[in-house]
Amino acid sequence: FKEKVEFVRMDDETITNFAKRTKEYLDELKAKYPDVKKVLDSQDAFRKDFAEWREIRSGVTPWPLDDYIAGKRTQ
Repeated sequence: FKEKVEFVRMDDETITNFAKRTKEYLDELKAKYPDVKKVLDSQDAFRKDFAEWREIRSGVTPWPLDDYIAGKRTQ
């Protein structure tokens, strides 16, 4: 990073509230626009499949090969 960047982790309650509001908004869009529904449903299906893979990998992350060779394995 060229500029100083600060990453801030929000508390779980705030993240959950963001997720709930986002879902409400996306559900409204899906109800109005069939093409948007098709795209978002596809993305949701991908996330569900990916969630299973993420759980199976138990923290192992697919790092770039140079990082992996250097010993970086988990998050």
